[in-house]
Amino acid sequence: MSIEDLINVIALPYEKEGDLTFREITKSKILSLYSIFIKREYDKSRIINQSLIQTIKCVKLNKVSSNDCGDDILILETDSLPKPLVLIKNSPFLNVSTSLKNGNNVNIGFIRQEEIEYIKNRKFTSSFVYYYYDNDKIRILNSNSIETISIRSIFDNPILAKEFSKEQSVCCGDCQSVDSDCSNNNEVSNCFDKSNNFQIDNFISGLILSSFNDNNKQESNQ
Repeated sequence: MSIEDLINVIALPYEKEGDLTFREITKSKILSLYSIFIKREYDKSRIINQSLIQTIKCVKLNKVSSNDCGDDILILETDSLPKPLVLIKNSPFLNVSTSLKNGNNVNIGFIRQEEIEYIKNRKFTSSFVYYYYDNDKIRILNSNSIETISIRSIFDNPILAKEFSKEQSVCCGDCQSVDSDCSNNNEVSNCFDKSNNFQIDNFISGLILSSFNDNNKQESNQ
């Protein structure tokens, strides 16, 4: 069910299908409940629903100066990203990889910010490329040549993830073209319909509607 269909169902009893303010408020509540229920279901089962994973391809990196390592060094960072919802093995994102035009992409390992100063002391991996997550941004260490990256995650607001991607499509679920050329934007996004309405699976849609119905009953009894 699309988020717009959910809004219509919720607005119908109030006869506010055409009330834009009501629709925006309801949309915000739906997205909040979506995050709550997705996180709750994951915490219960520890199983990732692959259909909820979004991949933002070809995120551009900016060169900035940082002294996080004690020295003034050049690092690469993204613009502020939508927040990840589910942390897997203490990593904020399911996967971060390079986005090369030849398709020979490599995964970028995650490192905690407090570990950065110890990288140079690692005997075999001190020169590896790492990323850390700070102030809603991904920062890349040990490389000044990477231009774009691809990011896989379950985001707390999937609509913001799509808006962040701008001209690039957002693939949901098992993305077959993550390694494709960044100029290729033919990926079909199965979590958004042709009108760019976000699709919520039936189970989560049912939980959201039940929550709204429960709130309506409580308001009626007051």
